[in-house]
Amino acid sequence: MISPAQKKLLEDAGFSAGIDVNFTVKQFENHEEMIGYVKSPDYMQTKDNPGLCFGFSIIESSDDEIDLKMAFSGTF
Repeated sequence: MISPAQKKLLEDAGFSAGIDVNFTVKQFENHEEMIGYVKSPDYMQTKDNPGLCFGFSIIESSDDEIDLKMAFSGTF
């Protein structure tokens, strides 16, 4: 549940604060680009810069190994 202040912030930015939330995928070239997006001063200020719930990167570390790097909202 979100607070009234959080709801107002979302609505002022043009986001729906209701129960019906449409999630979309936002892709980045790499993990560092995603972190840069989240740290941008424009982050969550407009519909063109929506917030992220979580992010992950799949990194092929060798022919037979894949690393998964994850980040969650509040830990970016």
